[in-house]
Amino acid sequence: MADWSADPARLDAHALAYGVVMREDARLSPDGTRLAYTRHAPRADGSRQAQLVLVEGVGSRPVGRVLSRGASTGRWSPDGGCLAFVRSRRGGKAGGERLAVHRPGEGAETAAEDVGPSFASVGEVAWAPEGTRLAVLGSASAGGSEGVAIVDAATGATRWLGVGGEAAGCAWAPDGGTLAVRVRHPDGYVAWLELLDPATGERQGTVGGAESRILGGVWAPDGRSMVVLGAPRFSFHPGLHRFDRASGRLEPIIDEPGPFVADLGGWIGGDRLLVHAHDRARSGLFTFDVAAARLEPVADLAGRAWGLSVDAAGERFASVRESATEPPAVIAGDVATGAWS
Repeated sequence: MADWSADPARLDAHALAYGVVMREDARLSPDGTRLAYTRHAPRADGSRQAQLVLVEGVGSRPVGRVLSRGASTGRWSPDGGCLAFVRSRRGGKAGGERLAVHRPGEGAETAAEDVGPSFASVGEVAWAPEGTRLAVLGSASAGGSEGVAIVDAATGATRWLGVGGEAAGCAWAPDGGTLAVRVRHPDGYVAWLELLDPATGERQGTVGGAESRILGGVWAPDGRSMVVLGAPRFSFHPGLHRFDRASGRLEPIIDEPGPFVADLGGWIGGDRLLVHAHDRARSGLFTFDVAAARLEPVADLAGRAWGLSVDAAGERFASVRESATEPPAVIAGDVATGAWS
């Protein structure tokens, strides 16, 4: 995929610090033909403005446009019909951030409608599998509620779920009956998963605890288990584990994978995940065969990369990469061949 900026190929330290358009959080639509990412554009006063960019024609002739200024965290609905995102209120008004839902094809950013309450801050947004609810991690601008807000995408009706720390990530089970929330202790690196009933807020279980460092997890397509990245006891080298939903047990798959696994992208068929891993100063994509407990290289990303998104069919991926001579750029590629641009 082409880079839609006018950034030079080689950059000095001053340009890297003040003139580069930063990019992050690339998310493919379920059908793999559209992509949303956050662009941080420099302003004359030295600050940056977050902009949500929508790209059509991924894999053929990509065309990108700014969908909304002062916006970030674009998330596709499961059917690809809606794009939810977070936008800051204009003019620095109190009540800082709003959840908005845009239906691609409806034109300008005015087609995006605010739903739910005003938020003081938002850390993450995730659609429920049926596409009618969203989990919003953050805090309300009024009333003191914080943790996880379950927002009805049509009506904006909201229920807050409390957690035992800072909500720092989440994953819906495929049946929509469990939300796994990554909870981080505010005083250190300790983190665990709390399994919540989204309808009632009842805690169904916990993965990890007072000594764990859980970085994230991906539910298996049948919802009976979850691949968990992290360590049940504190470690700076996360392992890969399987959490069994019925028994509540967390069993190791690979205690210390050779490359440092950073992102669990998504399922690509059978019992395989596409993952993103670091090895020294380089990043690469690997398939992780859960049953065989084996990592196999797919593509060398020739630099550093972060974030990984996979389409619903497990055929295409998107990420953000940079190198010593190139600014952060959005890339997309083919899972089967590993080719990217």
